[in-house]
Amino acid sequence: MRSHAGFFVTFALLLACGAESPKGGPSPVPVVTTLVRGGELSIPLTLRGELVSPDAATVATEVAGVVVAVPARVGQRVAAGELLVALDNEAAKIGERLGEARLSQAEAAVEARRAAADKVRSGRDRLLLVHQSRPESVAARELEEIELVLAEAHAALKVAEADVLARRAERDVARLERRRTVLLAPTAGVVMVQSARVGDRVSPGEALVQLSGAGPLEAILEAGERQIGRIEAGTSLRLSIPSRPDLGTAETVVAGVAPAADGPGRVQWLRAELPDPPPGWVAGFAIDGEAGLKSGDEQVVVPRDALIRGVVFVVADGKAREVKVEVRGEAGADVVVRGELAGGESVVIRGNEALADGMPVAENPI
Repeated sequence: MRSHAGFFVTFALLLACGAESPKGGPSPVPVVTTLVRGGELSIPLTLRGELVSPDAATVATEVAGVVVAVPARVGQRVAAGELLVALDNEAAKIGERLGEARLSQAEAAVEARRAAADKVRSGRDRLLLVHQSRPESVAARELEEIELVLAEAHAALKVAEADVLARRAERDVARLERRRTVLLAPTAGVVMVQSARVGDRVSPGEALVQLSGAGPLEAILEAGERQIGRIEAGTSLRLSIPSRPDLGTAETVVAGVAPAADGPGRVQWLRAELPDPPPGWVAGFAIDGEAGLKSGDEQVVVPRDALIRGVVFVVADGKAREVKVEVRGEAGADVVVRGELAGGESVVIRGNEALADGMPVAENPI
């Protein structure tokens, strides 16, 4: 194979001086050629996306209140359960104490109702014993009346027990309200955003802290409509950060594929896991993923430079032959085409701008 430098010198001389046809006909046009590639090909594909933290979390308040403490600062590492923000909880504590007092009253009422029911039951049992031994001494009406009193006592006990359940629920709600005045880290991580300030009045649902996980990362990548269905779990990927090539690359595989296209852009989302990301890689970076896809069938690939106005020129017996092709896809600097081409043929990649079918050429393969 000739060196590229030597070829371009020869090519320039041919363009400057021309080459006389041995029969006095048109001078051969100097061209650069390369071989058509065919077969099942590995087609490079670039996917773009973002690095995310699977353990990232946004912490929002569930109750209204005034911020009284903000111990966690931006950039600080926190453990799971560590205090992030505290709200004034005096009203919540009063509500909890009131709930406890009402629950105690209700429980005491249950005990009193139970004692009253037990007393009526004991009286009924004694009356039944007397009636069994001396039926004439106890009227049937007395038995009916005491059974009615006992039923009323049982009903009152059930009402008191239901009241205990209601009061316990009220106490639990008050306790929950107090706990909601304290915002704790749901997972270990690094504080990325801290929007709370002491003295701020916050509303329910207001996001106060954003955490980024301190461990593994994931790459969420976007596949265009042409790639949908061609990338599957297990496909090898080489990840890089386009804005920071100095941070190196990482090898991984596709861990998950969304089962359908999403949105008007008809994109498919892919997920790749990075359990041990390179130093300096953090959530939020834009990420590129390079994948090599097998074509799955016989394909013909030519350099993009060989394509001109929907045709390529094949060199055979010193002449250019025009071949119409249909572009079926892109493969980096190459294109996948369909036409009367076969692997191993010589195709023109330089000097094809002025070619026509049947013109003589001076071929310089690379």
